[in-house]
Amino acid sequence: DGPGGRVPVPATTTLATYHTAFLQRYALVVLYYATQGNGGGGWSRTWNMLSPTHHTCDWWRGGTTDDGRLFRFGVSCTEGGIVTKVHIPQTNLVGTIPRELGYLTNLAFLALSHNALTGTIPDDLK
Repeated sequence: DGPGGRVPVPATTTLATYHTAFLQRYALVVLYYATQGNGGGGWSRTWNMLSPTHHTCDWWRGGTTDDGRLFRFGVSCTEGGIVTKVHIPQTNLVGTIPRELGYLTNLAFLALSHNALTGTIPDDLK
């Protein structure tokens, strides 16, 4: 830990990279809490969400469809660690989609079907 208990940013990490990583994690954590990931029945799968030992891009699980195709649930990223997909259908999400998902500025795919979400899609995601 650095001064005051703060964790220093590695010298190889630019401030922009650190800022992006923080905003991505923040947006996904807000999604988790806004959709009762922590209670009220909770998500049926969490993919290591909120794990301090897993990078945001490690919040996923794969599987195989009945016809043998591979699929991925959770978060998908570029090789550089930028979130591009959030695929969490049929996960018992309850609540509204938080506007903070707009912080995922490179999000190209969002799948939240077959959950109990209400309200409108935030403008930043349209």
